[in-house]
Amino acid sequence: MVVLFYLVATLFAVIELEAATPSPDPCDSQQHTVLSEPLRSVGHVYQANKAPICDRNLVYGWYRFDSPAGNEIPLTCPPANRCGTHTTVWLNLTSNPSANDGVVLTNGCAHFVSPGVTDDCCAWRTNVAVKNCSDYLVYALGHTRHQCAYAFCAGTEVPCPEGYGSPNSDFTPGCEDIDECATGTSGCSQLCENTDGSYYCRCNDGYYLGLDNHTCTEPTPTPPSPDPCDSQQHTVLSEPLRSVGHVYQANQAPICDRNLVYGWYRFDSPAGNEIPLTCPPANRCGTHTTVWLNLTSNPSANDGVVLTNGCAHFVSPGVTDDCCAWRTNVAVKNCSDYLVYALGHTRHQCAYAFCAGTEIPCPSGYSSSNYNFTPGCEDIDECSTGTSGCGQLCSNTDGSYFCSCQHGYELDLDKHKCTDKDECSAGSSGCSQLCINTEGSYYCTCDSGYVLSSDKHTCRVVHTLPSWTIALLAVAGVGAAIAAIIGVVCCMKRERKSWRQVSETELRKF
Repeated sequence: MVVLFYLVATLFAVIELEAATPSPDPCDSQQHTVLSEPLRSVGHVYQANKAPICDRNLVYGWYRFDSPAGNEIPLTCPPANRCGTHTTVWLNLTSNPSANDGVVLTNGCAHFVSPGVTDDCCAWRTNVAVKNCSDYLVYALGHTRHQCAYAFCAGTEVPCPEGYGSPNSDFTPGCEDIDECATGTSGCSQLCENTDGSYYCRCNDGYYLGLDNHTCTEPTPTPPSPDPCDSQQHTVLSEPLRSVGHVYQANQAPICDRNLVYGWYRFDSPAGNEIPLTCPPANRCGTHTTVWLNLTSNPSANDGVVLTNGCAHFVSPGVTDDCCAWRTNVAVKNCSDYLVYALGHTRHQCAYAFCAGTEIPCPSGYSSSNYNFTPGCEDIDECSTGTSGCGQLCSNTDGSYFCSCQHGYELDLDKHKCTDKDECSAGSSGCSQLCINTEGSYYCTCDSGYVLSSDKHTCRVVHTLPSWTIALLAVAGVGAAIAAIIGVVCCMKRERKSWRQVSETELRKF
């Protein structure tokens, strides 16, 4: 019954569709509406900060897609969140009709995705008619579901990257670098240098690039009349992250000198105090595009102010790697103990920044006399300095240390404190009967009727005798003692008698 109802409903839908098809040829430009949104491209990833395209109010009729992105509804399921919308609608056709096929009826399918729940390429269907007009296709379309955002996709091309163009209204395919210098669209007032995907302006000798990075209206300012070596005449920049040795971390805000006010500057940090004279790698010095000085050597104290160029090392992976993709005028003076530089702002894009120094912080667990920067990093003996925080024992290692405990104690979870080891509770005492825990140790005892063996851990039974046996042994002991005394007395009498006899015999001789 359900199948029959579906067939009847489909038949009526087809009849309604055919009846609604205008009798004039839909290929006639007056008989169809042109939709020209390039964001309907399958190649366009929907951006959450933009309003999605929604076809729920599309009035039923004939439509033609005509934009640089393409003019055909795709015949395979496109990803969700493309075509400037959330739920992408495509045609369930093997191939588009030929010009001889007339009007072909098919279905439009909506690719609906609910993360972790469903991913259905045909979660919703709608009737669609297609006609090939030789040079383009026209579609009989109606509104999508009442929810937003469902929309018909059209085309696959995307805009060329910034700085590139193509014959297809600057859409793919065929994107090539735009030479803004050759086309005269750069806006540079003096010199223009084209790069792959971009360009930069520079000035003739003696001129300084203005804040707009295009105009060279002011001559390079002469150094102020006061000596720039005077501490009141220069600004100190003390960011150690400007070091060439510092690799830029993507989770940190890059240093950007686009707002640097023209004037004299001195670099003074543990990382170093001189702008490098050779091209540093990109993504160093706390920035993306590193600026260095195009000088063979720094001036001596007798050279006064020396004019030179600062060069920016610009890298676009797989496209360009230019150590002097942008130039700026720089003045340098040697103040005997340090250098000062007359610097201006970098390009308006971020992040370009002047490098300074090459040193880096000592690794964790090391220190140096240079504010804990290289060179001269040596191991910190946390045990000797008393900074370890160990509760009992401390062992120093190269670049670190570790804590340990005396016998009877164990290291706490903080790896520093020592707590008494309860051998009794842990079952590691070895006591055969009773265990008494003490601070840092323990001892074993026995139940009544047992005594502790010499190993101080095992208990043995105490063997007791009956009372009559004990009494008998006592009597026997007393008797033995009396007998011993009598024997001693008798022996003494015998000895005395013998002595007397000897004495009388000796006397008779006289």
